[in-house]
Amino acid sequence: GSAVAFDTPIRLEPGSYRQDLLQFQITRDGPRWRVDNHQFGAADGFDFTLTPRHPADFANQCLDLQTSPESGFVKSTVCQRHVPGGLITLRGATLREVSAAGVTTTVVGDADDYDRVLRQRFDLAIQGIEALWPLVWERHLQWRGEQAAASLGPGGGGRLPAVDA
Repeated sequence: GSAVAFDTPIRLEPGSYRQDLLQFQITRDGPRWRVDNHQFGAADGFDFTLTPRHPADFANQCLDLQTSPESGFVKSTVCQRHVPGGLITLRGATLREVSAAGVTTTVVGDADDYDRVLRQRFDLAIQGIEALWPLVWERHLQWRGEQAAASLGPGGGGRLPAVDA
């Protein structure tokens, strides 16, 4: 998740690693390892140890991420894909494309366009787009309102971020 992924395996050694236009950093502090994500990832990175774990060890956190009203995965739909030369993300109604040419952000405006983006860019054919779309659009408008309010508050720069939350 969160577009933290290597296109090809890397050695588990501290250092800087570049894959296409994405730059990663791996550090180690005793038994704790850290992967700092590329600048376009949805998460800054992640920490881990080499202690063996079982899927059941992650069950509670997984359930929370899938069901909590505060979870970003419950609030917004998210699709992410590494593509040759870049990364594409559809979060809610916002399509973000990262390539060597830069970052472009497009707002998907209706159910037909949403369906087209899912099919053409993510190879996803989802039943019931017509029922899902109003929820996606409602959340997009809510998020834009939250961002507008935050930009007007103390220290707000008056600019809206380009990616849905």
